[in-house]
This record gives sequence, structure tokens and C-alpha cells, in this order.
Amino acid sequence: AHPYRVDAGDLQQVTALIDASPEYLAGRMVKLQQRLTGKNQLVLSVSPRDLAKRLREIEGVDRVALWTLPIEADMFRSTVKRLLANDENFRGMFLQQFGLFEGRHPLVQARQKYFGGEFDDVDEKLGATGLYMECRLPDELIRDLATNPAAQKRMGFEQGNLKPEIFQRQMQGAQMIALQAKTNATYWIGFVHFANGNYKVASDWFQRSAEQHEGQGPWAAGAKYNLARSYEALGRWEDARKIYLLSESPQQHGDLVRARLIAQQHP
Repeated sequence: AHPYRVDAGDLQQVTALIDASPEYLAGRMVKLQQRLTGKNQLVLSVSPRDLAKRLREIEGVDRVALWTLPIEADMFRSTVKRLLANDENFRGMFLQQFGLFEGRHPLVQARQKYFGGEFDDVDEKLGATGLYMECRLPDELIRDLATNPAAQKRMGFEQGNLKPEIFQRQMQGAQMIALQAKTNATYWIGFVHFANGNYKVASDWFQRSAEQHEGQGPWAAGAKYNLARSYEALGRWEDARKIYLLSESPQQHGDLVRARLIAQQHP
């Protein structure tokens, strides 16, 4: 059994946290907000005192405090910025993990297009689908990028006056980013087709994503779940149910609930 961890008694002593970044608490933002009128009006500030007063009137709220996470996030960013400037080992580790989302990589542009609902190409401008496909380099090219001069030249990389060891590190980084981009794009293309109602095509992409890296890829659990949702949309109830029943992801209990609903509604 997995009892719910919160009961009615716990809800009589709730702490309400006010989510406000340092910028939202700054007096200059209050002044700027007051100057913005009409179509330019924006909420740029928050008054913790006024909000705390309203929150205390809610039954069960025992305490009100500022949520410290936004301030901690600012401190974290400052620390990262300092380390990037002064620590070569940290810089390499950071770029390896997050470099893909720095700058204007096609994957970043594709993600922005997707969130804006710009799925298809318009004239010569690529939509989310086209940009995602650009990120899916051939496996052979990605494999050869670190060591093959022809592959490096094809991708626009030249050693020039760089020392061999420095250029080699750069190529290894480029190879890793190319692999990460392909892994992410393979998964996210499925969402574009799902949003367009192309459930069969979406299921193909989610299946491909679930099988990446021998089923141990970063999106394996999400890909399996969305594959099941695609099967549901296609009326393939038993195929969807089997995926939910075999779930080992953190959302396993939710998947089992969906499996039970399918069994009840589509016996």
C-alpha cells in the first residue's frame, strides 16, 4: 500500500511561501510598473506585506514567508559565472552538460518555435520540425567528428593555429553536443507530430527515442509514456496498457492508474 502522506490535520498548519525574485522586490520595479499603462501594462513587482496579509486570512495557513529559492538561484548563477571565468575544469564540465543550450543552437531555436506553435516551415524560415531535423546528424558523422578531418571539415571545423590537444578537446566537445542534440531532437519531434494530431508518426518517433542508447537514454521513461499516449489516441488500447503496466519510471503509480482505467473503459 502507498498511503497519501498528507492528512487533514497537516493542512491546519500550512506555511505559504511567496515566490518573488530579488528583482520583483526591488523598488525600481515598482516605479517602472506604475509608469506602464494601457497595452504596455505589466506586473513587475510584488508587495510581500500585502500578499502575506491576504494569505493569512486563508483557513489553514499558519505561517507566511518569502521563498528563498529565487535568491538562492541568483547566488548560484553568480557562483557559476565566477567559476566559468576562473576554473578551466569547471568550465569544461559545465559546457559538457549545458553547452548545448547556450547561444543559438538550432535545438534552442526549435524549442522556441515549438512553444510558439510554429511547427512548419514558412517560406525559407524553418519551423520547429525542420530545425529539429537539422539537429539529427548521421550517426557516422557524429562518430567520426572527434578524429576524422573530413568529417570535421564537413561540419566547418578547422584546426588552424590551434594546438592539437586543444583542437582535439574542442572536437570531443562538439561530438558530445551533436549527440545530445540528436537525442533531444528525436524525442521532441514526437511532440510536434502529437500536437498536430499525427499520432502514428508521433508514435514512431517516441518508439525510436525509447530505444536510443539501448533503452537507457535520458528520455527513455518519457518516450515510453508518450508512446503509450499515442497508442491511446490511435485506439491501440492494449498496446498502451502493456507499456503502462511495465513502467519502472518515477511516475509508475500514475501509469498503473492509466492501465487500470483502460482495462475498465476498454475491456
